[in-house]
Amino acid sequence: MQGPPPAEVLVGTVTRAELQRVQELTGRLREVKRARVSAEVEGKIVELPVSTGDKVIAGETLLARIDGIWAELDLQAAEASIESIEVSLERARRDLEQLEQLRKTRSAVEKEVEDQRSSVKSLEAQLNAAKAVRDRTRQSVSRVNVYAPFDGRVTAKLAEIGEWATVGADIVEIVSSGQVDARIDVPEQLVGYLTAGQRIEVVVDTLEQPLIGLVDSIAPDTSNAARTYPVEIRLDDLDGRLLVGMSVVARIPIGEPSEVLLVPRDAVQFGTGTPTVWVAFPQEGQPMPMAMPVVVQILYPTGDRYAVRPAPGGPPMPGPLLDEGYTVVTQGAEWLFPTRPLITIPDETAGTSTTPNNG
Repeated sequence: MQGPPPAEVLVGTVTRAELQRVQELTGRLREVKRARVSAEVEGKIVELPVSTGDKVIAGETLLARIDGIWAELDLQAAEASIESIEVSLERARRDLEQLEQLRKTRSAVEKEVEDQRSSVKSLEAQLNAAKAVRDRTRQSVSRVNVYAPFDGRVTAKLAEIGEWATVGADIVEIVSSGQVDARIDVPEQLVGYLTAGQRIEVVVDTLEQPLIGLVDSIAPDTSNAARTYPVEIRLDDLDGRLLVGMSVVARIPIGEPSEVLLVPRDAVQFGTGTPTVWVAFPQEGQPMPMAMPVVVQILYPTGDRYAVRPAPGGPPMPGPLLDEGYTVVTQGAEWLFPTRPLITIPDETAGTSTTPNNG
């Protein structure tokens, strides 16, 4: 009696690799530093030469200039006050010397000498205070120019030319450049796998290749109901290609590396309620292999493959349930039954990636 006709199927290969399971967690890119740069002196804004998006260099890029006329007038007044006090102090010191000489000849009483000495000390104190005012005013004059405190980009202009700036008034907001942080909320059951300085793979949708970052900080406490801990992974911003707000996926390693079997994702069938892989077993004396189902346990996804191990169930097999080098069906499994002959065609799209992920 003639058997069932062969089924034409696409096939891939079972591979073996030593991998470490990872858990994928989503997050967003954040700036390392953000600052609202404010005015340090009071006055009218006369220059605001930056625009949103402009690059700035620490200590070099002028963000704004405040009209310094009032600070300069205050400085002139302070210097004039010092000159006046110095003249009075010099005269008071000469008078004190004369009184001390007269006291020796009993031409001056002790009270007159003490009163004059007190006058000298008072003027000396006034002179010190006036010099402090002058120094502070000089600082004000030097700070009419507002420079970028660190390298970065302008994210917002918070004032305009002609506005009156008070001390502490925000003028420009900037974020740092060169590096960014991937901010990830890590569940409490996973945070123990992370340590400061650990290398973590981070995937950004806009880039073809994953990036490697270092764990910069792990929050020691959490205040949210989800019991997650904020973790920041420091990344190079790739000359500005990584922007604040971009979504990222961090791959958190779990456990120790172990050797696993890998099958293409398309090879795993879920229609029977349990994950099953159809293996193309060679038949002695037959030109075509036969289809045999193997029930598997999925350990975790890894790129475009599954890490699996054989599980109880399924018919008896003519050899090991599943092993490296086995041929498995990736397309056409829905028409199969045990021992059906197969015409196998290599599936050029069957996954070969072994980068662990839980996607």
